[in-house]
Amino acid sequence: MLFKGRLGWKQFIPLKRARFGVKCFMLCESISGYVWSIIIYTGKDTILKPEYSKLCFSSQIVLTMMEPLLHKGYCLTIDNYYSSPELADKLVSCRTDVYGTLNLKRKEVPKEMQKKIEKRRDYSFSERKSYCDEVDG
Repeated sequence: MLFKGRLGWKQFIPLKRARFGVKCFMLCESISGYVWSIIIYTGKDTILKPEYSKLCFSSQIVLTMMEPLLHKGYCLTIDNYYSSPELADKLVSCRTDVYGTLNLKRKEVPKEMQKKIEKRRDYSFSERKSYCDEVDG
């Protein structure tokens, strides 16, 4: 969000039209655009749930915002900034489906998947077998 005043945690993003501002993470409902949860980024002092402190920052953001909705069967669509196999496993174990693009340079991305995509316009789809799949089938 655009902000021209003084703040210690104001962000500079050179590619945006509003280059200086306050960084916000929002969880929104897809049809109506209702904002379910919001976290304002304040640097190291950003308030996140301590039980997720061992995960990467983007996973902590997602799980903190999704906490009231976990174990209810929702489906979450995320950007490649947030997606990781670690986060997907955590969400699936909490009965929450997750869809999104994956940055192939992230940790825990299987080598087979990195080799499948050679050109920019190549696509690959993957599904992990989870504990829930073994119990159901």
